Amino acid sequence: MVSSIRSALRPRPMRGRPYPQVASANPLLKNAAVFGSDPFRFMTENQRQYGDFYDVHLPHVPLFVLSKPEYAKHVLVTNNKKYGKSFAYEFLRHPLGNGLLTSEGDFWLKQRRIAQPAFHRERLSALATTIAETTQGMLQEWEEYARRQQPFNATHDLMRLTSRVVARALFGSDVADSASDIVGYINTINQHITEKVSNPFRLPLWLPNRKNRAYRHALQELDKLVYDIIENRHRTGKTYHDLLAMLMETEDADTGECMSDQQVRDEVVTLFIAGTETSAVALSWMLYLLARHPEEAEKVREEASRVLSGTPTAERVAQLVYTHRVVQETMRLYPPAWIMGREAREDDELDGYFIPRGSQVYICSYAIHRHPDIWEQPERFWPDRFDEKRVKERHKFAFFPFGGGPRYCIGNHFAIMEMQLALSLIVRKFDIKLDGIDEISIEPLITLRPYGGVPVRLVQREAQPQEISVS
Repeated sequence: MVSSIRSALRPRPMRGRPYPQVASANPLLKNAAVFGSDPFRFMTENQRQYGDFYDVHLPHVPLFVLSKPEYAKHVLVTNNKKYGKSFAYEFLRHPLGNGLLTSEGDFWLKQRRIAQPAFHRERLSALATTIAETTQGMLQEWEEYARRQQPFNATHDLMRLTSRVVARALFGSDVADSASDIVGYINTINQHITEKVSNPFRLPLWLPNRKNRAYRHALQELDKLVYDIIENRHRTGKTYHDLLAMLMETEDADTGECMSDQQVRDEVVTLFIAGTETSAVALSWMLYLLARHPEEAEKVREEASRVLSGTPTAERVAQLVYTHRVVQETMRLYPPAWIMGREAREDDELDGYFIPRGSQVYICSYAIHRHPDIWEQPERFWPDRFDEKRVKERHKFAFFPFGGGPRYCIGNHFAIMEMQLALSLIVRKFDIKLDGIDEISIEPLITLRPYGGVPVRLVQREAQPQEISVS
C-alpha cells in the first residue's frame, strides 16, 4: 500500500545506480516527521549508516543528501548551472527581499557584480578599526562581569557585538543613536526566520498574534531606518566611506547601472541578518572550545600580545596565523551554515546516480567536515590541521564553511577578519571558563547554534595588555 502511494506521489528515476535508501517501516510518514523535527540527527546518523549519497525517502519530492567533497564540488561548481536554490529559501524572501542570498539567475549575477567591489580585501581594511573599537566596548562591560565573578551567556553578548559591527560597517556614524534599536530589530527578525524554517507549519504571518506583531514591527522599523538613511544620503550628497556608500555608488561594469533603493535595502538587510548570526555563532563555539582547551587559548593569547599593538590594520590581522587556524578548526567542527540546499533545475547524474529535475539536494557540510576518510581524528579540536602543508593535501571541498562556486559567500573576508580580531582581543584580556557545564549540545537551526548559548565566567588577566589604538 505504502509503495503504491509513494509511486503515485513521487517521480521514480528510470536510470542510474540504485539509491541507498533510508529504511523505515512507514516511509511516507515517519521519515518526513523525523527529518522535519530533527534534520541534523537524521542526516548525521543516516550518513554513517547509508554512506555519502542516500535517498531520504520522502513523499512528493525526491530528496538526496550528499556528504562527500567531490559531490559538493559537482553541485556547487562543476554543474552549478543545473541547480538553483532549494524551496527552504522561500521562507527568507519576506524579510530579505531579493538580496544576494535569495535572488537567482541574471538578476543575482547583476547584483553580485555591483556588490563585489565593496567586499574586496583592500576596501575592508579600514573596517579593522571599527571591529576593534566595537569589541573593546563589549570588553569594558565584561570587565564588570569578571570583577563580580558573575556568570553570563556569552552568545547573547556576541550577538550584540556582531550586530553592532555590521551596523557600523554598513552605516558608519549614521546609526550612532539607533544602534541598540537595530540590534533589537535584527534579533526579532532572526528569531522569526529561525522559527519559520524550523517549523514551516506555524501560524501564518497575517494572524495578529504577539510574535507576528513583533516581527512585523521590527521589519517595518528597520526598513524605515534604512530608507531614511538612503534618502538622506541622496539629498545631502555627502561623501561616506562605509559599505552602504559602496553599495549605492558602485556601477555595473557592463551596463553602468547602480542599484535601486529597493535593491540596496534588500542587500543591507541580508547583510545584517547573515553577518550577525553566523559570526556570533562561530565566535560562541570558539569560546567554548578554547575554554575546554586552555593550552590552545594560551597560543592565541601569546600571538595577540605579540601582533596587536598600535592601530589595528588588515595587515596586522593577517599575522594572526594561529588564531586563523583556530577560527578554521572551529568552523570545521561547527560550521554555522551546516547544510546547503539546492534544487535540480535539469536532470543530472552524479557518480552514476540519476538526479531527476525537481529533486531537492542537500549538501551536509557538517558531515563532510567530520568525515573519517578525510580527517585524522575528526572529532578532535586540533587547529594545526590547518597548517599550509596539510591544507594543500586535502580536497578543496573537504572544508567549505562559506560555500563554494559562483555563490561563494561575498562577506567571507570580512567575517574572517572580524572573528580573528574579536577572538584575539577577548582571549588576550580574559581567561574563559565554562559555567556549570562540561559540554554543550548542538541546536541545528538555520545555523548550528550552541544549545542555550555558552554560559561562561571570566577571569581577568593579571598583566593587562596595552590597549590598542582605535583613533
